Amino acid sequence: MAGLSCRLVSSAYQPPLNVGHRNNAADAGAQARLRGNRLAASLSEKSSETSMHTPAFDRFVAPASRYPAIWRIFMGLITATIVFIALSFAIFFIGGLALGLESPQQALLILTDPTTPAAMAILLLSFLAMAMGAGAAALWHWRSPLTLFGPLPLVRRDWLKMAALAAVVLFCSGLITSFFIPSTVTRNLGVPAWAGILIWAIPLLFIQTTAEEMVFRGYLQQQLAARFRHPFIWMGIPSVLFGLAHLNPGLEPITAFLIVLATGTFGLVAADITRLTGSLGAAMGFHFANNFLAILVVSVQGELSALALFHTDFTMSDSDIIQPLLVVDILTVILVWVVARRMLRR
Repeated sequence: MAGLSCRLVSSAYQPPLNVGHRNNAADAGAQARLRGNRLAASLSEKSSETSMHTPAFDRFVAPASRYPAIWRIFMGLITATIVFIALSFAIFFIGGLALGLESPQQALLILTDPTTPAAMAILLLSFLAMAMGAGAAALWHWRSPLTLFGPLPLVRRDWLKMAALAAVVLFCSGLITSFFIPSTVTRNLGVPAWAGILIWAIPLLFIQTTAEEMVFRGYLQQQLAARFRHPFIWMGIPSVLFGLAHLNPGLEPITAFLIVLATGTFGLVAADITRLTGSLGAAMGFHFANNFLAILVVSVQGELSALALFHTDFTMSDSDIIQPLLVVDILTVILVWVVARRMLRR
């Protein structure tokens, strides 16, 4: 190769022999440029494959790319935490006064473990503080909080598609599982009362699920993807944090681990469908469908069950039932992911 380069360089200083020679040289130069362009495109494709970025995801991440410094991400998370704690305490305090509770401490104890529809309403409303915290974090990067969602027409379309898909798969999975894992459910609310609750519970559930997606698949995933190319960072870290946020040390260790694994798996699937679609809509729809069934239709007894039409006759301490159900949950989430990848790919 070195000898060939020397010959090419030396030939550049020889006078042209004729017009045909000049044409041949021009053709050779054009071919060299074409080969270079193909090589650059190939390297770009390999880089894109390595990073797992899609064109839609690149557009989703673009607003986060203007100011992606690590210190801004840390400051954003600190700001989001402060806003969330301050506003949620304010919501709990005002809600406690509305419920006639005597002290903020009593309100905090009751509202973080709600057993009545009113207490559940206040708990779900407190996630508005999380959404506002995510919006405040975005300001550290000089971007609008609306950019956490992606293109709004895509958000609406992906939300509807994914909510419908997830609801069907999750419902069928629960129905089939009931034939193999012995468990029973009991009516918790009458249908008229439950229908009345849905009028305000559905918007509040939308706030709760949207707020969590704004933090984990919106702010965190976008900003980490703008700063780092490897998906282990921008998909893995938010998913691990999402799983750890659901850790319950009071449960049996295996049960607690399976809950973290199940929610972490959900987070990873939500991160991937966000990568594929380039909007937060699909993850929001999946999250909403999952929580609608788990909080408003059939809830585990004593676990945010005040709004559910039915509740189970077992509790989270019944590990012989809960642990197999958690494994089924993980497999069901993976099944939703497999189907969603085919349906949502752009």
